[in-house]
Amino acid sequence: MYAKVVTPAIITQEWLDQAFSPLMNYLNQEHSERKDRILSNMMFIGNADEKFYYKNRLTRSYIVFDQSGKKQYCAEDALIEAW
Repeated sequence: MYAKVVTPAIITQEWLDQAFSPLMNYLNQEHSERKDRILSNMMFIGNADEKFYYKNRLTRSYIVFDQSGKKQYCAEDALIEAW
C-alpha cells in the first residue's frame, strides 16, 4: 500500500519519488526497456479517491493505479513513448 501523496508547497525529489512510485514500479515490471522514454511524457495528476492518476502529455491519455499499486485503468495510448 502506497502512502497518500499530497502536493507540497515546494516540490522535492523525495516527493517526486513518492508520487511516481506506482507508475515506476509498473513500468519496471511491464516495460523496463521503454520506461525512461515513457516517463519523459508522463505527468502526475494527483492522488484522490485512493487512486494515483497519471497523464501522458503527448496523447492526453491516462493510466490509473489504486492505492496498493494495482493498475485500474490504462488508455490504449497512455504509454506512448517520446520519439
